[in-house]
Amino acid sequence: VQIDTGSSTLAVPLRSCTNCLPHDHRLDLDKTPTPSSYVKCGSSVCRANSCHMFDQCSACSRRSKACCSTIDPDKCGFFLTYADGSGASGALVQADVTMANITVPVVFGAILSVSQGFENNIVDGILGMAFKGLACNPTCVVPIFDVLVKEGKVERDVFAICTGRNGGVLTLGGSNPALYDGALKYVPL
Repeated sequence: VQIDTGSSTLAVPLRSCTNCLPHDHRLDLDKTPTPSSYVKCGSSVCRANSCHMFDQCSACSRRSKACCSTIDPDKCGFFLTYADGSGASGALVQADVTMANITVPVVFGAILSVSQGFENNIVDGILGMAFKGLACNPTCVVPIFDVLVKEGKVERDVFAICTGRNGGVLTLGGSNPALYDGALKYVPL
């Protein structure tokens, strides 16, 4: 996935994505090693009274007025929109996610459709690393890094990104001194 410090949602292409790139390593919910399931649009997890919050919400649950997926109205919808006009939409999923050999249960976006320019040829989805307030799309989910911190799976509420021409390294819970010279300057989010 692409690491993004300007958003807070984990979103990966689902096997049934209608227009994702053909090379994608798409998630197949029927083949996950632990149980996974869609978040139903009428469930308490799907944010009530959110249907009016996003123009993309063309389907609403009858009782709670939650924003449902436009592709599958039985499921809780999510929509990502970025400054360049690109985006993705789909349904929320509850599943165990493994990151850096740590597995935690999270709610994340299963991409069912993307706009032009959302994906590139070397990543499959996005991992938002910003603060929790940006993870309301329209249902507010707890970002995976916040789950790791809350459950004590990482040492500190800090991460570091070292980028290079051929990729990079994401360090959770601190930084890797082997990857830089000098002192770090911390920036609160």
